[in-house]
Amino acid sequence: MRLIDFNTSTADLTGTHIVNVEINHQTHPVSELNLGPNGQIILIENIKLKPLTLNQFQARVSQLNPDEHLYFHNLDTRIFGYRLDKNNILLG
Repeated sequence: MRLIDFNTSTADLTGTHIVNVEINHQTHPVSELNLGPNGQIILIENIKLKPLTLNQFQARVSQLNPDEHLYFHNLDTRIFGYRLDKNNILLG
């Protein structure tokens, strides 16, 4: 999923939704963002930090290339979409 696609499709959501990644039915809260070697956006779970809300996520990616793809923890796990579950955004 490209950043621009995520931002466009979540534009009408409240900013308090929590950003998570769901892999194999396990939820991983996103608390950090890193950039890959070519500008890819890598979502990181860090249990020492609070999960990001949608507002916080959007603030952190606001200056990044909107055509970049989202990944989880490394460039091997690409994000293709998301679903909503109560107050959670579950990327996967």
